[in-house]
Amino acid sequence: MSYNDYFRSSLLLHYSPSSSYSLGYNVEYWNKDEFWINALNLNYLLKRINTRNSQANLYFKSGLGVLYSDLKENEAKKEYVTTVNISADWETRSKFISYSSEYKKSEKIADLFVTKARLGFAPYKANYGKIHTWLMYELSHMNSDNKDFTSSAILRLFKSTNLFETGIDENKNFLFNYIKRF
Repeated sequence: MSYNDYFRSSLLLHYSPSSSYSLGYNVEYWNKDEFWINALNLNYLLKRINTRNSQANLYFKSGLGVLYSDLKENEAKKEYVTTVNISADWETRSKFISYSSEYKKSEKIADLFVTKARLGFAPYKANYGKIHTWLMYELSHMNSDNKDFTSSAILRLFKSTNLFETGIDENKNFLFNYIKRF
């Protein structure tokens, strides 16, 4: 999984030994704060609700790793970092809603709280094996950002085991996300 926006770029590789959890390795670079994070991750599915027409998920995600910064203002150059995330989503074939809260904390450099909420809809219902299209609106907030909230418009396409997202926020910053499942 590759996630890229104005604040950070990340790559997450993970393996799911069962349908309820995955173990992985995450690499992130935070642009403005100029630091790298290398962390081991555990993602756990707390609850899944499947109905005839929808699916809902509740996840707990965590990480433990090392943060490295070469920014002159940072006295410490390398320190431990932890990540905790709670996220939930609900979707049908034509509607989508999600929410995520993530907290990253290191000894002195990182103290980040990021929240994101998304609403989306599919302009058409595609059959199995075809390209599925979603139009989404995202509202996000990060405690270290000077703005209260940032709005983004996102186009999501997926087919088979590939998911691609591109979008732009109100400040004309681009995002690009790609997920490949094997």
